[in-house]
Parts: sequence; structure tokens; C-alpha cells
Amino acid sequence: MDTDAEPATTAPRRWLRLALAVLAVEMFVIGVPAAIAPEWFFHRFPFGRGWVASTGAYNEHSMLDLGYVYFAFGIVLAWAAVRLGRELTRAALVAALVANVPHLIFHLSHTRRLPLADDVAQSLLLALPTAVNLAALLLTLRRPEAGQSPT
Repeated sequence: MDTDAEPATTAPRRWLRLALAVLAVEMFVIGVPAAIAPEWFFHRFPFGRGWVASTGAYNEHSMLDLGYVYFAFGIVLAWAAVRLGRELTRAALVAALVANVPHLIFHLSHTRRLPLADDVAQSLLLALPTAVNLAALLLTLRRPEAGQSPT
């Protein structure tokens, strides 16, 4: 008998908690600078590359709203990662997916505004959390076996 093996419920819960934490970090990485320094975020985010500026004119109100909303998503996702309650987790993941999928689609359909390397990096950096988001949501939909936790 392998005593080092994790119980059946532990591994999925760890993966779910990790996915929620990754998504919270994603939201904070976007939300905090947009809320604190909207003009810097617009012209320099990320890594000084100015990806946001390639999409149109600067609007302080829009940048601040974006920052506050992403910051709020980060808080809810972090809360879900800590609590790991079934309904909170699903609601947080669905909300993040509603934000991430259209964001990814917009940028995939508006390529060629940046140098090729930036387009590829941006697409990958948006697709990765979207895939993590979807995988985590699917993990919450699996049916628990008798005696297992639902998340």
C-alpha cells in the first residue's frame, strides 16, 4: 500500500486552489496598476511595451474602471481560493471566464497592431489564464463520489 499517495479529493482541490490563485494574480497584475496609475498602465503595460495604447485613445475613466473591476475580480478569486466553497468557487470562475473570453477574443481579432513578437506574447498571456479558468471550472463540475467534498 502506497502511504504517500494523496487521497482522491486532495489533488483536485489543490489544483483548483492553485488555479484560483493564478487567476487572482492575473486579475491583480492588471487591476492594481490600472487603478493606481491609469496613464502609466495605458502607455507602458506590460513590461514597458504599451500593448493597451495600441488599441486606441487614452481615457482615464475607462482605465480606472478597468482597474477597479479587475482588482475586485482578484479579491473574489483569492477569497474563493482560500474558502474553496462550491458556489463561491463556481461563481468566481464563471465571472472570470466572462471577463477573460471576450478579452482574449478581442485581442485575437485585433492582431497586427503590435510587432509580431508582442502579438504572439499577448495572445499566449491571455490564452493561458483563459485555459486555466476553463479547466478549473470543469473541475468543479465533476461529480464527487460518496463521502468526497463537492469541490
